[in-house]
Amino acid sequence: MDSFISSLQNGASDFFANGTQAILGFAFRLVIAFVVWLICSRIIRWFCNKPLLKMLEKSPITHEAHHFIQAAIKIVFYVVLFIGIVNILGFQTTSLVVLLGGIAVGIGAALQGSFANFAGGILLLFFKPFKKGDYIIAGSNEGYVHSINIFYTNLRTLDNRGITLPNGSLANSDVVNFHAEEERRLDVDFSVSFNQNVGQLRDVVKEAMMKSDYVIPERGFRTVVKNLTTDGILVSNRAWIKSEDFWPAYFQMQELVMDAVAEFGIDIANSQIDIHIKSDEKRTVKEMR
Repeated sequence: MDSFISSLQNGASDFFANGTQAILGFAFRLVIAFVVWLICSRIIRWFCNKPLLKMLEKSPITHEAHHFIQAAIKIVFYVVLFIGIVNILGFQTTSLVVLLGGIAVGIGAALQGSFANFAGGILLLFFKPFKKGDYIIAGSNEGYVHSINIFYTNLRTLDNRGITLPNGSLANSDVVNFHAEEERRLDVDFSVSFNQNVGQLRDVVKEAMMKSDYVIPERGFRTVVKNLTTDGILVSNRAWIKSEDFWPAYFQMQELVMDAVAEFGIDIANSQIDIHIKSDEKRTVKEMR
């Protein structure tokens, strides 16, 4: 009986001694983890808000992606810090890393299309084939670029309709940017009849185009015979304008040229069909008999 009580006392004393030591050790690790979290979290916020922001501003990446990249890098840093804190507290991080990896794979499979849009957005924001305010044609869609986000690009059409394009498909499609250069050529085409004097037409159209508020006179004007069709002579009248003024210049130029053509009595070609009837006199006489 005495030996049992003695062993019980020794076991209790060992339990309290080891338990106290374990509690003190865990408390010490908890304090260390708290200090590490406090210091590292402040370093992460400082790095993301100052040095990282300066590096992004000097990079070719557009301003629209800065906030997203800052947030993404901050999340990565905090995940690494969290795993380090768990390790400091004495827990096994191997299973945690495997669990996080499995979750990441599952999320990636579920959001495959979103990740394709994300990658496309990174490419668009890095290489900048167009920017906000440019007029572009992408596939069957066209309009002014209203915003470029990390997943989608928003367009505004001439009649103020909104078009949302996924960046994944947009980055892999042919894009025509009408504002890629500061100046572009404006063509006004129409057909005139074959009896029209092209030299006279050239003088009339040039005088009309010179009245435009948008043309660049230093680049000159040209009126050329573009094609000969069954309807008449297809004439192309060309002038240079600022890319940003294309649509108002286009509408004004059409009006000026058409008014000048009408004023000078120039014949605009119209589609016509000539029908030739060939009579068969012998067949007619035979049928009458």
